[in-house]
Amino acid sequence: MSHSRFDVLLNALLAVACLAVTAASVKRLVAEPQQASPQAGYAIGDVLPSIPGVNYGDREQTLVMFLSSNCRYCTESAPFYSALTARRDAASVRIVAVGTEPQEALSSYLEDHSVRTDNVVTVTPGTFRVRGTPTLVLVNRKGEVHALWRGALRGREGEVEAAVLGPQDVRVER
Repeated sequence: MSHSRFDVLLNALLAVACLAVTAASVKRLVAEPQQASPQAGYAIGDVLPSIPGVNYGDREQTLVMFLSSNCRYCTESAPFYSALTARRDAASVRIVAVGTEPQEALSSYLEDHSVRTDNVVTVTPGTFRVRGTPTLVLVNRKGEVHALWRGALRGREGEVEAAVLGPQDVRVER
């Protein structure tokens, strides 16, 4: 089968274009990774900024739950959050839910999943250095981060229970 000079030239140009796109893609994949911003996230010992309407100093601990009603892992963990919030000692542990959606929507979501909190607060994105939901941050009276958990707990529920409830046995039906 004979090919015209035009067909050969067109095929050659297509091959060169494909190679150029492939080379650019590979260069991007193997390029030096971007350094994470030192401002991203929290670490043990950091001080969590104040939350409107919340005084860290009036309880031994405050568990700040950064949640979203459209977060799959938040919903998967809702039975655990419900049991945890029901069993905590309200005199020593405050539970605060923080999200970026309207307060009514977040409150309704928590109520639908029987998650009891002392405060539900809506903040603008970027107010806190939280990269995703769920993120649980346990702070002391000074607002210092004592413990934190990011993402799906998947087997780390016991750590949260021990930090928030102390050495108790919490059973969660799933």
